[in-house]
Amino acid sequence: MSERSVPSTIAADRPTDRPTVGPTAPSVDLPTPRPRLRPARPTDHLAIRALFRTTILAGDPLPGSVLGARDCLARYERLCLDAYLSDGLVIVVEDDDAIVGYLLGCLDEQAHRRHQTRQALGWVVHAGLGVATGRIRGDARRFVRLRIHDGWVAWRRGPRPPFPAHAHINLARSARARRVGFDLVAAMDAAVAAAGLPGWYGEVTVPAGRSLAAAARAGASVVHRQPNRTFT
Repeated sequence: MSERSVPSTIAADRPTDRPTVGPTAPSVDLPTPRPRLRPARPTDHLAIRALFRTTILAGDPLPGSVLGARDCLARYERLCLDAYLSDGLVIVVEDDDAIVGYLLGCLDEQAHRRHQTRQALGWVVHAGLGVATGRIRGDARRFVRLRIHDGWVAWRRGPRPPFPAHAHINLARSARARRVGFDLVAAMDAAVAAAGLPGWYGEVTVPAGRSLAAAARAGASVVHRQPNRTFT
C-alpha cells in the first residue's frame, strides 16, 4: 500500500509572513490500483511467452539444467500456446504497462483437441528421439520423460471434458494475491455465456495437500484429481 500525506500550506518567503495554519492532516492509505484486464494484441505475444516460461512449473521457471534443450522446449512452448494465440480467446492482465498474467480460452473443445492431438504427437516423437539418441540428457531428459508420462496418464485415465470450453489462467507471482484470478474467471464466464455455452473447465496445479478453496469460492467444482510428476 502506498502512503500519501496531504501537503501543508506553502511557507512565505519571510518568517513573519507565514500564515497561521491548523494541524497537518493525517496521512492516509490509498488503495493500490488493481491491474486491468484487456484483450490481447499481437504485440503482447512475446510477453505472454516470457511469462509462460517463467511460471511453467506450478508458478516457477524451469531449472537452468533443463534450459539447455532449447529446441525441445521451444516446441513444447508452441504446443502449449500457439493454438490459443492464433485462434483463441486471449485476455491479458496489465499492471504499470507490464503483462503480469493472462487467460487462454477455448470455445470449441472438439476442434482444439483435434489440433492438439496432432501437435502433441509431433512433440512426443521429436522429444523421444532426442532422448533416445542422447541429444537430450540430464534434467532435460527427466522433464521429457515425466511430461510424456503425465500426458499419457491424463489421456488414458482422465474424464471426458465436462464442458465444451476451457481456459488456462496464469499469473506472475506479484499478481497472485490481488484477486485478479477472480476477475479472469468472471471474464471467461462472460465469454462462455455470450457464446451460448453451458460452462467451462480448467486444470489447476497445486502442491499435494493444498486446499482448492479458492476454486470453490470462484464457483468451481472438482471433477477429477490426478498426480502431476513433472518437477512438482
